[in-house]
Amino acid sequence: MNELSNEGLANRPIFKMIKDVKINKFKDIKSINLKDCKKINIITGENGSGKTSLLESLFLVTGGSPELALRFRQWRGLDLSGTPMDSNETPWDNLFHDFSKENEIFIEVTDDRFGARSLTIRHEPATSFFPTPGQPDFMQQRPSPVSFEWSIDGKSTKLVPLISVGGIQSPFAVNFPVENFFFSSGNHFSSFETSKRFSTLSQRGEKEKIVGIMSKLFPSIKDIGIEIYQGATVLSAELENKKAKMPLPLISGGTNKLMTIISASYLHRNSISFIDEVENGFHYSTYDLLWKSLLDVSLDNDSQIFVSTHSYECLQSAAKLAQMNQDKFKLIKMKGGVAKEVNAESFIDAIEDDREVR
Repeated sequence: MNELSNEGLANRPIFKMIKDVKINKFKDIKSINLKDCKKINIITGENGSGKTSLLESLFLVTGGSPELALRFRQWRGLDLSGTPMDSNETPWDNLFHDFSKENEIFIEVTDDRFGARSLTIRHEPATSFFPTPGQPDFMQQRPSPVSFEWSIDGKSTKLVPLISVGGIQSPFAVNFPVENFFFSSGNHFSSFETSKRFSTLSQRGEKEKIVGIMSKLFPSIKDIGIEIYQGATVLSAELENKKAKMPLPLISGGTNKLMTIISASYLHRNSISFIDEVENGFHYSTYDLLWKSLLDVSLDNDSQIFVSTHSYECLQSAAKLAQMNQDKFKLIKMKGGVAKEVNAESFIDAIEDDREVR
């Protein structure tokens, strides 16, 4: 069987957690309308074209908490710990297109099973703030001037975070019918969380499946287990021609990244994964198997994946797999905050003609 084929998986029903997308005035995106998203959705474009913003918007609308937007700053390397009580700025100002308080953000996704889900983010009219008597300044909390309103099945939930000198308190999260995961380009993955997921999967009898996927991409891996390494619980691999087991993060960024992605997908089936700069941590010679692994994991768990990439070699590998799975791949090219959709057949032609699609 061809290494890139999907025999045994091709006839499975395709469920799309995100089918259609509408985004208005989110960060550098003025307006985007996407139709008929696939199992694997590949986002390309120059630096600053809106690739990561597209991933972030989808993660935010399907995540259900204002706190998620604060993580975006950390993942991009901007770690601000607090907001002064007398500040006219908020931690969410950067979400608005052109940083304009007049712009209202609207993000909506629809799917085959749950219908439409939307998020509206807006600056509210100024409200009076009355400090609590006897409470120190660092404990004084005022409502954020920015509100987050999610709408699911026609029911709206409005969340207004509280801001103090000591930090930000986000209200409870809106519950969504599917899990979502964001894998940032910086590869800041929790070894402890991944170990917990792997432990649960191992107890379910799915360890061999996970190890099999890992060893295909990284042939030196013979087995994976949970070990105590310098007092911490970590996943470690038994490697060919190595006497001692080695923690996955110390083998390579790619091994740790792939394990994090596949363990999350297998533990939470029917989930959505957003992967920023998917090629990071992987040698170009592994791209064929990387895409094959991502597609197999997506089909096996009835999940959906949105990925961004800068790599032409990575796109070439994706095109080869897309040629045999045209109903499961979609290319989205970002330029100046505008999205151009390319179906799998045109994507393949562009790669074969050596045209620039990055």
